[in-house]
Amino acid sequence: MNFRVGLIGGGSITETHARAARAIPGVEIAAICGSNSEKVHRLCREHGGTPYLELSAFLTHRPMDLVIIGSPSGLHANQGIAAAKHGLHLLTEKPIDISTKSADALIEVTKQAGVKLGVIFQDRMKPHIRQLKDWIARGLLGKPLLVDARVNWYRPPDCARRLPSECVPTDRWGLAGTFTQGAVPLPSLRRLTRSTAILIALALTGLFFLKFAGQSQEPGWSIQHQEDPNAAKRMTVLLKDFEPRPMLHVAAHDVPRARFPVIDVHNHVNDATTNHGEQVPPADVVRVMDQANVNQVVILTGMWGDKLQSVIDKMVKQYPDRFLVFTQFDWSKVNDPNFSQEMVEQLDDAVRRGARGLKVLKDLGLGVKDKSGKLLPVDDPRLDPVWEECGKLGIPVAIHTSDPEAFFLPTDEYNERYEELMHNPTWSFFGPQFPSKLTLLEQRNHVIAKHPRTTFIALHVANWPENLDAVSAWLDQYPNMYVELGAREAELGRQPRRARKLFLNYQERILFGTDSDPDEKMYANYFRWLETADEYFDYWGYPEQGRWHIYGMELPDGVLEKVYNKNAQKIFSQFKGKPEGSRP
Repeated sequence: MNFRVGLIGGGSITETHARAARAIPGVEIAAICGSNSEKVHRLCREHGGTPYLELSAFLTHRPMDLVIIGSPSGLHANQGIAAAKHGLHLLTEKPIDISTKSADALIEVTKQAGVKLGVIFQDRMKPHIRQLKDWIARGLLGKPLLVDARVNWYRPPDCARRLPSECVPTDRWGLAGTFTQGAVPLPSLRRLTRSTAILIALALTGLFFLKFAGQSQEPGWSIQHQEDPNAAKRMTVLLKDFEPRPMLHVAAHDVPRARFPVIDVHNHVNDATTNHGEQVPPADVVRVMDQANVNQVVILTGMWGDKLQSVIDKMVKQYPDRFLVFTQFDWSKVNDPNFSQEMVEQLDDAVRRGARGLKVLKDLGLGVKDKSGKLLPVDDPRLDPVWEECGKLGIPVAIHTSDPEAFFLPTDEYNERYEELMHNPTWSFFGPQFPSKLTLLEQRNHVIAKHPRTTFIALHVANWPENLDAVSAWLDQYPNMYVELGAREAELGRQPRRARKLFLNYQERILFGTDSDPDEKMYANYFRWLETADEYFDYWGYPEQGRWHIYGMELPDGVLEKVYNKNAQKIFSQFKGKPEGSRP
């Protein structure tokens, strides 16, 4: 019967173990696990076995009898403990671990699990080492008092710094990361000279920069700081390949369901456009909503006419209590002499069909042009009758004006959303052909002030989450303005104290929205941000919007309930019924 071996690691040591194992009759490689996909797959192609990138999956592979650990030193104990708990025998590279506490824990777990634990000291079996031990044992070399062993291979000073932090030990003086390499000569010296008073192992790696200071600081060692003048030349990692892993050990709570029922007022699932992904079976959408405690989703981009009717038939009529749909402007008629009246009539028709709000895209102000070729301003007076009609009908206007502040700046090395703009160059509105961000926001606010009987939902935190003082001032100035959160978790989450203050001060004016298709993980990410005090975690979509992390706000229950549903219920309860001439 074959003996099946699993390997942990992807470097040269693991390759050596693979060759050695295959050279033994009756032994075969069952699986190989490592963090580098390319290396792991290459090893499996050359030596056999199933490749794994996750340790948990690797340890469930069967049949497998023995695990050989060849990963960085600081991982040996944890990986070995996990393997022992799966009933697997262990053979680990030296050192058994970087701390006696971890080593003792591994030994104890293997005893409890009834599995064998071995530590590799291959030098002991080399012919010249065995010969030397025989000579010392017979006294042919006298009694050793001092042994100086030097390792002939070289590792640069930054070798340890390139490893994950858990792989490199630290001690009081920060030297242990270098001393770990002493695991090669020290065990051999200890085996050869058990009664030796002094053992000195100089692993010629980073030790050359350690100098005896002769000063008073304990213990008499000093690390001489010296910058590398060629550091800039060695920084060759491309931005697209830079994926740093945070070393923080912080709480991480899973919040799959919101604490209170949710109304997602900013969504585009199964809308009337072709810009928001593939159509999803309505039952699948509802299933996700049920799991996340989302009672209702508002589909903002419903368009008008037959396209609007199609969305209503597919989503609202099948699930009348779960979905609302908004209508939009038909900008193809912007140059018609009766444009204002046509849009009012179109709005009335949409409401008769079942629309419960008007969505305004950022095209207004940044894309829609009149016959002269000029951009239509947000506060164009031809739109006033439409805003007024929304107020008469009691339906809200969800208005997207402007975009993130970085989109109005050059796409250069100073732009914090450089990667996002490189992926989406049409999102840049920098240049004289576009109005400034502030101009657009002033135009929108002019509309809100001019139509106080109409409710406006200023999407994306009024599209200035980078400046919450300004948003606060607007909420004070315009009582008919509300804001929602869609796709601005990243901006708010990186300023948790200021954002929390906004939520507390304006708890009756903030709506929950996502601007993402319903997804369990997406909703859980938003709920974690709003409900917990977790620190430094990925926003939804990281790192597309910027290379930063976010912090939870741990909002009070009273605030959460208003943001999640009560504020939206208040707005939608203002609906005054269909206009005259209702559709049958």
